[in-house]
Amino acid sequence: MAGPELIQQQGLRLTDPPEIDFDSPEVQAAELPASNGIGTARALARMYAALIGEVGGVRLLSPDALASATEEQSSGKDQVMLIPSPSAPATCCPPRATR
Repeated sequence: MAGPELIQQQGLRLTDPPEIDFDSPEVQAAELPASNGIGTARALARMYAALIGEVGGVRLLSPDALASATEEQSSGKDQVMLIPSPSAPATCCPPRATR
């Protein structure tokens, strides 16, 4: 334990601080990495689909870049979440070896 909170809680709070009102137009107009991807569910689905294939004539990653992004780069226990956590540059995807 670190202070009154677990370190896991502290780590997760970094991307959702209580003092930021994510419903305000000012915050929605800002660019806050890892915090405020504002869009519709359909737009988000199209963006993720374009990462792995062509959508409406657009492909965001080449097949070689996608293969490289999904190669495992590290493994072991995550020191914050305290669970096994193999990772690849495209962290939204499990490494190929675990699929």
